[in-house]
Amino acid sequence: MSGDLIVPLLFFLSAMLLVLGIHQYYAKDHATQKKINRRMALIETASSQAEVLQILRRERGALGGWSLDQFRSFQDLFVQSGVRFRDIRFILSVVALFGGVNGAIVYFLGFKFYTLPLGLTVTLGLLYVWLALKRRRRINRFNEQLPDVLDIVVRSLRAGHPLPIALSLAGRELPDPAGTEFGIVSDEVTFGLDITAAMWNMSKRVGAPDLLYVITSISVQAQSGGNLGEVLSRLSRLIRERFRMRRKVTALTAEGRMSANILTALPIAIFLIVSRVSPQYYGKVWHDAGFHKAMAVALFLLFLGNFVMRRMANFKF
Repeated sequence: MSGDLIVPLLFFLSAMLLVLGIHQYYAKDHATQKKINRRMALIETASSQAEVLQILRRERGALGGWSLDQFRSFQDLFVQSGVRFRDIRFILSVVALFGGVNGAIVYFLGFKFYTLPLGLTVTLGLLYVWLALKRRRRINRFNEQLPDVLDIVVRSLRAGHPLPIALSLAGRELPDPAGTEFGIVSDEVTFGLDITAAMWNMSKRVGAPDLLYVITSISVQAQSGGNLGEVLSRLSRLIRERFRMRRKVTALTAEGRMSANILTALPIAIFLIVSRVSPQYYGKVWHDAGFHKAMAVALFLLFLGNFVMRRMANFKF
């Protein structure tokens, strides 16, 4: 097959897979979409609670069979991002991305022996960045829901319910991700797992640092006793105050973060525009060694400045 036919074919396959992925996303059953979380949707379709737990474990442990240390961080990234690895929409999206990246590489560089390895490397890099963003958003969403979870648990404990029942109530009342995660904890406790171990399993699946305070409180109360409702109530107020402070700092540092984005994108945009409008402007010195060194220094300083500005505007609590 000639190189002239490969590029249109790759773009056509990418567009077709993208359309199929969008169709799969919007063609889901509307009744399932209205369910409060993934676990509650599975309860109506599965034959038993054990089957629901098995399905959720398989979905939430996408790469559970990879126990090698070099794959552990990638496994944690997949699990904590909440992406269902075996979902047909995810597979179609990755294939479409791979086809689009290879089509772009062939279009700009031509069909070479390194086209497919380069396309695979770029696709994996983009996939890693996307999963990292998904994980961060999911953790932030879980942290937002955690005070509500604690309030539900506290009210249930004060009403006289045991802790497993209180956790199952939170799993029924809240949307994802907290609803499904606490529902898995409730199911694991129902089938005989210790509640502290089930909470630690959830911590590995979620990766939220605030959840460690809750697990520590439950573990200490299980060993030494005490008023767990009062401890969780105080912890809920503490997490809400921290989250309120985090939003306030984010609003105050928005100008700095926007300045970093603009100062990073502006030189690159000007370079692309000048290269498009007047190709001879950089063409005369493009093959000069000094020009390459100057460009490397400029890019290094550009990203160094962006890194410093982001570090100045990024606070950890």
